[in-house]
Amino acid sequence: MKQRASCIAALIAASAMQLVRAGDFDGAYVSVQAGDNTTRTTGAYSTNRKNTGAAGVEMGYNWEVSGKIVGVSAFYDYNGRANHNVSGGGTSKYGSDVYGVDMIAGLPVNKKLLAYVKLGDAQIKGKDDARSFSSNALHGGVGVSYAVGRQWTAGAEWTDARANHHGTRLNDDNFMITTAYHFGV
Repeated sequence: MKQRASCIAALIAASAMQLVRAGDFDGAYVSVQAGDNTTRTTGAYSTNRKNTGAAGVEMGYNWEVSGKIVGVSAFYDYNGRANHNVSGGGTSKYGSDVYGVDMIAGLPVNKKLLAYVKLGDAQIKGKDDARSFSSNALHGGVGVSYAVGRQWTAGAEWTDARANHHGTRLNDDNFMITTAYHFGV
């Protein structure tokens, strides 16, 4: 009986340590992402939409304000290269690097799940055949983050960046699976 009570007490204590309150999403964090990038250009130089791999890293800081999360982040996304069909004929191989800063607003759905939106400024830099493309862009997205432990979260995020350069518009859409480590939680 005493052994059973000790086991139950240990299980309750271990479960309590895993509970995540809304404030456990606040503070400094670093995140790595991997997923899918969809890119296309329109305007003076038009290409078809292509999917390719993407990877990224993000560092930021969140504050809990009245049970909600507000924050800032800096990010870098590497979007792989793909062969695109050019509307005038032929193919073009290009990819992009996207980096910038975002403001974040989040709403805890429950003790472990955070839904958020982000909006900010990005720089899109083309690679390969699009290497002359470099422009500022509005960057925005939505995501969810699930606490898998006191300092670790996993989630999914969609972001979009669109920039114009010399009559050509480059659209970058990323769908990423994320893993983040939260410091000092």
